[in-house]
Amino acid sequence: MFSAGVLPDVFLKRLCQFFHCTILVTSPQGTYANVVTHVVVVVTPSSILCFTLALRMFPTCRVSFSDLKPEARYAVLMDIVPVDDKRYRYAYHRSSWLVAGKADPPAPARLYVHPDSPFTGEQLRKQVVSFEKVKLTNNDMDKHGQVIY
Repeated sequence: MFSAGVLPDVFLKRLCQFFHCTILVTSPQGTYANVVTHVVVVVTPSSILCFTLALRMFPTCRVSFSDLKPEARYAVLMDIVPVDDKRYRYAYHRSSWLVAGKADPPAPARLYVHPDSPFTGEQLRKQVVSFEKVKLTNNDMDKHGQVIY
């Protein structure tokens, strides 16, 4: 399986022509800059569709899809990747994130498979897929399927 971070941009653009995805996340500030996640949609048995989204993990990420084949089966996955090589800390007095040094080397990719996957295209057309059950950890020895960041 490909990791979304290693797919060439041309390949991603070609694959992304086959469906539409709408991210249903809002924030009081209305912005989700500086955090990038990849959501990977796998079409069984042989195609992989990928697209890049700029948004924060929390509040909950919810996704709706259209232009999918109704009878096809889709697995919906999430991958979280660093946007840069810096470590950040939150400054409460400034209500902002500040650079706090160089980041650790990135952990091996661990995709979060949506627990209701696989979906049919018809199911994805009719409902919003929520990633509210995603659990994040910085423990790279985790064996519980949590997303390591």
